[in-house]
Amino acid sequence: MAETIRIEIPVKVVDETSEGITQTINGLQKLNKALRQTSSKTTQYEKSSQKTQKTLASWAKQKYEVLLSVKDKVSPILKTIGSGLKSFGSKTFSVTMKAVDLITAPVRGILNILKNPLFQAGAVLGVSFGIKDTIDTYKNFEAAMSKVQAVSGATSSELVKLTAKAEEMGSTTKFTAAQSAEAFNYMAMAGWKSEQMLNGIEGILNLAAASGEDLGTTSNIVTDAMTAFRMQANEATHFADVLARASSNSNTNVSEMGEVFKYVGAMAGTLGYSIEDVGIMIGLIANTGIHASQAGTELNSIFTRLATNTNGATDAIKELGIDFFDSSGKARKLTDVMKELRVATADYTDKQKANIANTIAGTRAQAGLLAILNASEDDYNKLTEAIYNADGAAQAMADTMLDNLEGSIIKLQSALDGVKISFGKRLSPYVRGIAK
Repeated sequence: MAETIRIEIPVKVVDETSEGITQTINGLQKLNKALRQTSSKTTQYEKSSQKTQKTLASWAKQKYEVLLSVKDKVSPILKTIGSGLKSFGSKTFSVTMKAVDLITAPVRGILNILKNPLFQAGAVLGVSFGIKDTIDTYKNFEAAMSKVQAVSGATSSELVKLTAKAEEMGSTTKFTAAQSAEAFNYMAMAGWKSEQMLNGIEGILNLAAASGEDLGTTSNIVTDAMTAFRMQANEATHFADVLARASSNSNTNVSEMGEVFKYVGAMAGTLGYSIEDVGIMIGLIANTGIHASQAGTELNSIFTRLATNTNGATDAIKELGIDFFDSSGKARKLTDVMKELRVATADYTDKQKANIANTIAGTRAQAGLLAILNASEDDYNKLTEAIYNADGAAQAMADTMLDNLEGSIIKLQSALDGVKISFGKRLSPYVRGIAK
């Protein structure tokens, strides 16, 4: 049988707080009694009871000392604690999360009322730390990682690596571990294996941070588009850099580019086009106000008509001395074809240029082709150079986006989330035991 833990309280207590202190001690004694009664049932409960008693006793003593230091402000809170513990202690050891709330709610009330500068700073920064919050944070993260394992088929050892990586990202980036787990889930749904996910996560996080897009959405865009372009997972960082540079140097964004890829990705991948070349075309078209699904539809029409010679599209550029396929039947590099077409039509009248665009792209897509043909040489070269020198762009943009007070607070909140997960992991066996 576990020993009753006694808490010695100074005799001299301010009259205003004495009633609350008495209720608190009575409540703890009754809770202690209930725990002792339950502990006789199993050895497991006896150990749990002892730890709970010690924890609660230590907690009560610490809070008592804090209360004495702010005695003129806490009498109502003391009464709340006493009443709560009295009610809790009168029941048997039928513990639910409501009981956890019963214990932590008064603590939160005390912290809210204290004028300690540290607590004030926590409120300003938007950070909090409590038992329930800690358990919930870990619970949600663990559930998210279980989903990743179920979808990806990861082994236990692979799950350990994925979990560690998600926790690392949660403590070192603006995103939480749970958000990183969500990104992993999108990768898993795209068929990526554990090693691929580990290699690709940082690039996706950087792109999401740089673009301000939702992490899950960004992960979905990258994984789907890379599959369409037949790129490997270890190219995720480079892919993210190209999207970051294209969106920052033209009138588009990552979300809109994701819409473009839905329509043009499969055809571009079939023709062997690079993400760099397609990114240049997307940027040039976007600069004329053609965005998202409309841009994707028009680009897909241009590629398809040229690849299949629809309505003589391939013959039309052949007459200008431009080959769409090489001698082996492979599609030539997209930027080479478009550069040659721009040169060939540079001296065309508006009417002539409109006619050739209609022949190649068709009525519905000619505006997109004209955007490419009419772009100035400076704009074309500037965008091309930016995209072809994109490596490191997403990381640099993400760092710049977070180099401010808001960014510091976001990273602090994310780091605190990692601390909660660490504590939650330690508490988990006890909470699961109680739940069972």
